[in-house]
Amino acid sequence: MELSAFYPLIATEVIGCPIPVIESVVRLTATEFCRESLSWVEPTTVSLVAGTSGYGLTLPTDAMLLTVRDASISGLLLRPATHEQLVGMGESQEPWFFNLASDRTQVTFAPTPSKTGVSVILRAIYTPTPTAQTLPDFLWTHYAEAIASGAKSKLMLMPEVAWNSPSYAAYHRTVFDAAIGQARIYEAHGRVPGSLRVKPVQFGY
Repeated sequence: MELSAFYPLIATEVIGCPIPVIESVVRLTATEFCRESLSWVEPTTVSLVAGTSGYGLTLPTDAMLLTVRDASISGLLLRPATHEQLVGMGESQEPWFFNLASDRTQVTFAPTPSKTGVSVILRAIYTPTPTAQTLPDFLWTHYAEAIASGAKSKLMLMPEVAWNSPSYAAYHRTVFDAAIGQARIYEAHGRVPGSLRVKPVQFGY
């Protein structure tokens, strides 16, 4: 989805704001939404090679890797570990642990695989890049108004501009924050309807 698709949802409430400014703020808002909600999740497969512990990931267009939510082999979850914990683990046919490099460019598995061809399924979490011209379609389909509200909030807090409006900025920020919370719960709940609240257990009658 092109970044420009969001402009009409914003421009009518920030009359006079230049399009390049709106574009920049939409990008920042979408990045904040993805970072806080952890909602841009996509699976990717890594095919292990014997003797190789580190693997770069192929990223979606205009995406930056934030973190890896989980990794699994044949449905069994690998455990996250620090780089220090991975040192000296030797080799094994299938690794048990994974670590995301601090520069977020590759994933390391340990023990180092001793067998080629084993597939690891990663669920990676992304944010837009600082120069992104496109955004994932789900942001438009499910969160267009929330992204627009977040952008309007930022724009309306700009000092000494014709579209400055702190009261409306506060309202739009509330809408945006609520959408982040809902999206985070939705993701944590496996993208199915329902609530994360636990039904209280009654003891006695």
